[in-house]
Amino acid sequence: MIDMLGTLLDRPIIHKTFEPKYKILIDMCSKELDTVKVLYDQQLASMKSPTGPIVNKNMPKVSGSLRWSQQLHDRIELTMGKLQTLSCISRDSPDTKDVFSKYDEMMNYISSFEADVFTRWASDIETIAKTNLEKPLLVWETKDGKEVLKVNFDPE
Repeated sequence: MIDMLGTLLDRPIIHKTFEPKYKILIDMCSKELDTVKVLYDQQLASMKSPTGPIVNKNMPKVSGSLRWSQQLHDRIELTMGKLQTLSCISRDSPDTKDVFSKYDEMMNYISSFEADVFTRWASDIETIAKTNLEKPLLVWETKDGKEVLKVNFDPE
């Protein structure tokens, strides 16, 4: 909606018509940030569970977690970036301040999540790499009564 209106809001008649709708727009952005916070909390809970983090199909846990956080970042950045481009929104109103405060809080959460995932990966990678490099690259496997070569792939 913000893209559609763009510079039209600079026109006095359209601005006057749209002015009562600013509160609705701010509320929509606030609800979007609340939804993102719920998704973030679910991801944190899933990281502590035995099944591991929620990631895209065919992605390892670490890169999948980082990609997930980037998608969450992009989701709120798109919404808030467009809201920030509207020059006619008062940044001094309590509702607007609350929305931008939530935005800053979520961005900090996402940044700390990414740093935490990377730090945990960096602390474990040396031992994981050393262990996996000591394994043979190809192994024999019996399949349907025949011996076949198989790539010794570790999903981690």
